[in-house]
Amino acid sequence: ICQYLLARDCEDHSFSIVIETVQC
Repeated sequence: ICQYLLARDCEDHSFSIVIETVQC
């Protein structure tokens, strides 16, 4: 899941960080 969010990070940096914290 974390890796998938990293890909999203390219599009929405701040958004991915928020989700990454919850998912991870």
